[in-house]
Amino acid sequence: MAKTQQKIKARELRRKGVSVKTIATELGVAKSTVSLWVRDIILTVEQLEKIRRNWIVGTELGRLKRRFNAKATKN
Repeated sequence: MAKTQQKIKARELRRKGVSVKTIATELGVAKSTVSLWVRDIILTVEQLEKIRRNWIVGTELGRLKRRFNAKATKN
């Protein structure tokens, strides 16, 4: 996909409230690139809250996995 097409897609996704990290992963570009492309798009409070909730859930899942793996290696 051409950079112009990627930028258009990134901006569409960001307007829908998708996180920069998710957009970068989906398009196969750096988070910093996506950030530059979408930095002028202002998200609603609801969109920001959704991104925050997803981040918290992901963080907690990571902690649980780490704890589980630590227990598995001790046994």
